[in-house]
Amino acid sequence: FSVNEITPTMSVSVSNIKVGANAVFKVTGLPSDATGKVTVTVDGISKSGTISNGAVTIKIAGLTSGTKTATISYPGDNKYQSVSVTKTFKVNKNTPTVTVNYNTSVYVGDSVDFNIVLNSDASGTVTVIVDGKTGIGEVVNGETTVTIASLSEGTKTPQISYSGDGKYNSATPSAQNIIVV
Repeated sequence: FSVNEITPTMSVSVSNIKVGANAVFKVTGLPSDATGKVTVTVDGISKSGTISNGAVTIKIAGLTSGTKTATISYPGDNKYQSVSVTKTFKVNKNTPTVTVNYNTSVYVGDSVDFNIVLNSDASGTVTVIVDGKTGIGEVVNGETTVTIASLSEGTKTPQISYSGDGKYNSATPSAQNIIVV
């Protein structure tokens, strides 16, 4: 006579996360006497965890933003057949913190330095447009300074925009008018 392996069931839950957070895969529903490991593979990263009482939790770090499809596999053992499940989840970018400082009262012909501070791990660029002039600053360690030279007389409304990067969304912070006299 022959003994057939039993086909197990396996349930997997994973939530959407933000860039920089761990994706946590909760695997349940395997038989309580199943042995071995479950492996999660996503974006070329594979992590395994040992089954205990039919369950295992596996964390994966370092995922980039976007919609992800993970493959969760149990290879089986001497009693249970292999089983594989796919799960889709999203890794969303974070909302940056943006602080802008500059002098709001200057004289005709003066330059204005716009000091922009973001999250310390932010990169990308900041664009400042004021009085028909454009300045672009590269964000390094979450900071940049953009200088706009030779402003003309009047009330000026700066337009400030952050490009975003692999971890942070783009942003357009509000800006105070500059009075040029």
